[in-house]
Amino acid sequence: MVFALPLILLYNGNRGAGLKYFFYIFYPLHSILLYLIGLLLNQ
Repeated sequence: MVFALPLILLYNGNRGAGLKYFFYIFYPLHSILLYLIGLLLNQ
C-alpha cells in the first residue's frame, strides 16, 4: 500500500494510453503460460 501511494498521488484524471486490447491478450496468455510451466515442473 505504501508503494502504491506515490502512483495514486501522481494521477491527474486523464486516461492512460490505449493499451486495453493488449491486456485482453496478455492476461489470459500469461495465465496459460504459468499453468504450463507448473505442469512441467510437477512431472
